[in-house]
Amino acid sequence: MKKILALTTTAVAAVLCFSFTAHSDVVVVPKAAKIHKAKVAIRNPYVTFPTGVAWNISYDAGNYMVALDWPLVDNPYLAGIPFTFEGNTQVVDPHKTSYILWVGSTYALIPYQSYTINIGGVNYYFYMPGSGSGKCIITGHS
Repeated sequence: MKKILALTTTAVAAVLCFSFTAHSDVVVVPKAAKIHKAKVAIRNPYVTFPTGVAWNISYDAGNYMVALDWPLVDNPYLAGIPFTFEGNTQVVDPHKTSYILWVGSTYALIPYQSYTINIGGVNYYFYMPGSGSGKCIITGHS
């Protein structure tokens, strides 16, 4: 009985050994590398203007002048943009011009009073911090 068990165990071991070594045509394929997909932000040029622009509003009390300036805009979809302040509208090409001036005695800004300037259909809210000349504080837009 021990002899039969020993022969059976040897036979099973031999079959297992043969089954692993007899197949030389087996090819191991390495796991494919993960494909990295780059995230590309596609921006609608109408959505980012004017909210995507760094506007700067300043006031010169000596000349009663309000000035709006910005970096030149690189957006082929924009042409003339209307800018309105205190009922006065100017249309400017933001590719060629980076500022607008409103000059006149009606533009005497009162310190800490909220004002609105409309840039391309978006209202920007700002105030003059203190009396005199200087940079205004933009508080938001809608």
